[in-house]
Amino acid sequence: MLADLHVHVGRAGGRPVKIAASARLTVTGIIAESVERKGLDAVGIVDAHSPPVLEELEALVGEGRVTSLPGGGLRYGGQLLPGGGPQPAGQLLLLLAAEVEVAEPGVGLVHYLGYLPDLPTARGFSRFLASRVTNVTLSSQRARTAGEELALWLGREGGFLVPAHVFTPHKGFLGAGGTDLRQAFTDKALASVPAVELGLSADAAMADLLPGLDPFTYLTNSDAHSPEAIGREHNALELGPEPDFAGVATAVREGRVTANFGLDPRLGKYHRAFCPRCGFTGGGQATTGRECPACGRSGLVGGVLDRVLVLAGEAARSGARRGRPPYVHQIPLRHVPGVGPVALRRLLAAFGTEMAVLHRVPASDLEAAVGERLASAITAGRSGTAALDIAPGAGGRYGRVRAEARAPQGSETTT
Repeated sequence: MLADLHVHVGRAGGRPVKIAASARLTVTGIIAESVERKGLDAVGIVDAHSPPVLEELEALVGEGRVTSLPGGGLRYGGQLLPGGGPQPAGQLLLLLAAEVEVAEPGVGLVHYLGYLPDLPTARGFSRFLASRVTNVTLSSQRARTAGEELALWLGREGGFLVPAHVFTPHKGFLGAGGTDLRQAFTDKALASVPAVELGLSADAAMADLLPGLDPFTYLTNSDAHSPEAIGREHNALELGPEPDFAGVATAVREGRVTANFGLDPRLGKYHRAFCPRCGFTGGGQATTGRECPACGRSGLVGGVLDRVLVLAGEAARSGARRGRPPYVHQIPLRHVPGVGPVALRRLLAAFGTEMAVLHRVPASDLEAAVGERLASAITAGRSGTAALDIAPGAGGRYGRVRAEARAPQGSETTT
């Protein structure tokens, strides 16, 4: 099962939810994009604490368009959605979640993802947050609580907590200033923290430099703020024939993630340190502190790789690393050089969804659809990107592929 467990809602009930997200990211818009164009099997609706989002989900259930599952989660199974026009034809598991900002003492501002088993629990979490935030309708609000309280609440209610984009300088636990999750969580609370989300600027190899992360499953999610970004990072989970929230929660807790698919971390927005004043971008050894080594001025934006190298230097690894599934670097189709709207429409018309193109379609079939040059670029970008010339992302700007991609020898499919 292919799952992107971090997608934001831009608007619901005619009201903004995630201010920085596209207004096209409605509940039904997320379903349509995930099923019809992306080909995902599961998606996390991160903003399911927001009353207008809950009202839309409850209305879809009441109308029979979405089904509440006995094991938790919701299932869209091809029922007609409001709005007319072409309707998504596949099935999709919807997982309910919320992103909460917390000021952790000694760490800084941190984002956590709380995963909720069902709509009644999501309603309860909405009430829990309403007394702790300024506006419970909006996403990612700063709450007068702590990760410890969140994890314990979620654990009691059958949910679980995941530190979001854990390495990013912008509100990731380790990127913001933390060195170990035990700074904020007791062992009792950590029982409800089975995983960390790596974020776009990191991968499993980088995270594995830190022994403190050995007990945690790694998740790779899009943190989508637009429909196009859904699925740009996703996970393959080992689940039964009828997936539900309980199955996903068990897979995450037991590490039954069979593969992570994500951007080459060099393409992430915060991979290296960056000076917004002179344009310096870190390279080689870690660049630390707030002062730019090139111009000497303050305001250096931290880099994920730089932070990981510092933490790895401070950590004394003991014992063997936990076995990890493969982490496959992929470039989403819309970021492959030369794949514009016309080529993307041609690919989707020929093969159905982006997941089909990225995971299943042989290179020879791609070549027949879009020509040798684009097929070569897509094949190179879906099956490991170490050989590509990539200008690293930094300071909130994505990295970019500088050289024309070439398909690796003997590569036909990605999985």
